[in-house]
Amino acid sequence: MYKLSIDAMSGDLGSSIVVEACSAFIKDHADVELHVTGKKEELEKLTHHERIQIVDARDVVPMDAGIMSVRRKKESSMVKAVTLANDGIVDGVVSCGSTGAFYTSAMLFLKRIEGVEKSCLMAMLPTYNKKGVVLLDVGANAENTAEQLKDFAIMGHVYAKNIRGIQKPKVALLNIGSEAKKGDEVHQQTYQLLEEDKMINFVGNIEGRDILLGEVDVIVTDGFSGNIALKTCEGAAS
Repeated sequence: MYKLSIDAMSGDLGSSIVVEACSAFIKDHADVELHVTGKKEELEKLTHHERIQIVDARDVVPMDAGIMSVRRKKESSMVKAVTLANDGIVDGVVSCGSTGAFYTSAMLFLKRIEGVEKSCLMAMLPTYNKKGVVLLDVGANAENTAEQLKDFAIMGHVYAKNIRGIQKPKVALLNIGSEAKKGDEVHQQTYQLLEEDKMINFVGNIEGRDILLGEVDVIVTDGFSGNIALKTCEGAAS
């Protein structure tokens, strides 16, 4: 039985949309138990589900919350949802609140996996060939070292292989050209590190215009460039 904590209060649309989503989700997933954090009076419609537990949380982290406000709001639905994971009660956490606040609460209360110097944000993008592509980092870090980008490549590889079921994921580095010597010193160093790592199926650089083709499974970049790429795709699609 998988167990997930759900932050019901932090999103733009409040708790009602989360209640609706949880009710629909639990009907289609018999192997999941939900721990929903939020104001219990707003979550009353979920109380009749035997695989949904309500965790009362009287505070809310606003969408414009900064780092310090997360520290102060330990009774918030977001922090309580993350704490459930830290305590080993749940296997994963879902929130539609502030990305920065959610990232901060994870860093404060969950920490990073041993050996990972910097964590990152990952996005799954649709592609023309319907395969989809993993893009990381998409905004957690403004800049990264070559070693950190290599870590992102490893994490993307593991996700694509174990979650998406791709036996030998193709990993590419987002750059301003396909040639090995393109880009600044960090990207050239990253290219060399990835090329030397035999665990990763590194296929070289990829340019921004090719992100949505679906010819690779994982695209690695720093958070600054990744966030621009992500929002450019969103804007073009809109």
